[in-house]
Amino acid sequence: GKMLKYGAKTINAGGWNTMPKLYADGVLLVGDCASFLNGQRIKGIHTAMKSGMLAAETIVYDLKFNSPAEEFRHELARNRSYEDLIPIALAQLNTTRESATRADGYVQKSRSLRETAQKQASGGEHPAAVKNIQDATRHLQHALQIVGLVIPQSPEIQP
Repeated sequence: GKMLKYGAKTINAGGWNTMPKLYADGVLLVGDCASFLNGQRIKGIHTAMKSGMLAAETIVYDLKFNSPAEEFRHELARNRSYEDLIPIALAQLNTTRESATRADGYVQKSRSLRETAQKQASGGEHPAAVKNIQDATRHLQHALQIVGLVIPQSPEIQP
């Protein structure tokens, strides 16, 4: 036969003892550079995305919000980020139609909770709105788990 293409890629797949320190002052390593890679399957987009999300959550959770309204805005953006991940996960993972349908039920419940939270926030009820938007985000996390992306449930942010 005739060689059409060839190539090589380097990956850091040396196991636990070759993992770098994942943090330093002003730095968090995520994705492939942090050795979050399934070396046997040479896959890692979902672990790269999740490690980035967890790094962002870690940074934000360490910050103090100046007001409940500010905390709500953060939680709303976080919720939308999780919802943005669902079509990516459905496209990247081999999800059954049944799993996609079940996940959609959680997405719809999340949207309903988000709408309630937005109404509460516009009425000045920010603590209740934060609780509802966090519940909405947990529904999205569950939907992502159903389609095959394992996401640990995030703890509630304590003011």
